[in-house]
Amino acid sequence: MRTFLLLLFSISGFAQTEIRLRILDSLGAPPELFLAGDFNGWQAGDEKYHFVDQRLIIDSMPDIIEFKVVGKSWAEVEATKEGKPIANRKRIIRAGAIIELEIQGWEKPPKQIPIAENIYSHLNEKDLVYGGQSKALWVYLPATYKLKSKKVYPVLYLMDGQNLFLGIDGSAVKWQVGKSMDSLQLDFIVVGIEHGGGERIHELSPYPNPKYGGGGADSLLIFIQKQVQPFLRKHYRISEKRDHNFIGGSSLGGLFAMNALLKANDTFGGALVFSPSYWFNPELALFASGYSQKKRTFVYQLMGGQEGSDPAKNIALVNDMATIMGAPEKPWVCKTKIVAKGQHSESFWQQEFPHAILWLNSKMLENEGEE
Repeated sequence: MRTFLLLLFSISGFAQTEIRLRILDSLGAPPELFLAGDFNGWQAGDEKYHFVDQRLIIDSMPDIIEFKVVGKSWAEVEATKEGKPIANRKRIIRAGAIIELEIQGWEKPPKQIPIAENIYSHLNEKDLVYGGQSKALWVYLPATYKLKSKKVYPVLYLMDGQNLFLGIDGSAVKWQVGKSMDSLQLDFIVVGIEHGGGERIHELSPYPNPKYGGGGADSLLIFIQKQVQPFLRKHYRISEKRDHNFIGGSSLGGLFAMNALLKANDTFGGALVFSPSYWFNPELALFASGYSQKKRTFVYQLMGGQEGSDPAKNIALVNDMATIMGAPEKPWVCKTKIVAKGQHSESFWQQEFPHAILWLNSKMLENEGEE
C-alpha cells in the first residue's frame, strides 16, 4: 500500500507545473501577484493563478501558453527595469516542469504621464455612471478641430481606453493613438472608453463562457448608445450619421466591437476588430450567420500568426467570420489582414492601427461618393 501511495504521489506531482518568480524590484511589486494569459481570458486577479510566496503550482495547462505576471488588475503588470512595457511571454508547458521567471520591474501607471493638449479626459462624470461607477472617457481631437467652427467629425469609439493615448512627453503609452492620428492628419475624432478592470471580461463578452463567465456586452453597448454618445455629442461636434460612427477594440474588445456592429448596426457603420477573441464566444458566429441587416457596413479584421496557444485556430475563426460577413446577401465590405509574425500585444496593435483607420476612412469617403 505504501509503495502504491508513493507511486500515486509521484504521478500526481509529475502532472503539475510549477512557476517560480525572482523579483528584482520587490519594492515596486504589487502586494499580490497572479498569472494572466490566453488560458484564462487574460483575466488579472484570477485566484486560480495566484502566486503564494512567489510560487504557483498548476495542475493542468495548454501545451503552449502566452502570459504575463500581473497584480489584481492590468494597472499592475511586469515590465523592464525602467518601467517600459514588454512583450507577452510564451512558454511550452511540459508536465512536471519548473519554470523560473525573472521580473525586472513594473509598468508605470499611465496616470503619471500627462495627457497631450489635444486629448481631453472626462473623469467622474455624473452622466457616465455604469455598474455603480463613473466610466472614464478620453477624447482625441484632430488639429483641424476649432471651437468656433460648425464642422462635424466622424468618430471611432475604442474599448480599453486606458491603453490608447500618448503622453505629452512622447512616452510610449500602449497604442499611441494620438501620435498616429497626428501623423495621419485625418479629420477624425477618437474616443477611448475605460474598461472595468476586474469586470472587463464580463463587460466585453456577449455571452457567458462556461469556464470564465461574462456575458455583459449587450448591457455595455446600451450604455454607449444611451449615455456615452449623447454625452459626447453634447460636448463635441461629433456626427450623428450612422455611416460616420465606428467602433473598435482588441482581444475581448475586438469581440465586443463585432458584437456591437451586429446588434447595433443602426448605430455603427463599421468596426476595427483587432485580434478578436472569437474562441471565447463561438455563439457570435452563429448569430452572425443569421444576421439579416441590409445596410452597407465596413469591418477591418486583424489577426497575428503567433497569437495564443493555437494560432491556426484563431486565424481560422477570423476567416470564418469574414466568410459569413462576405455572403452575397450581406452588403458588408470586410477586409481581413493576417500578419505572420503578429503577437497578441499592444505593440502589434499600435503598429497596425494606422493601416486600419486609413482603410475605414477611405471606405467612409467612398461610400459618401456613391450616395
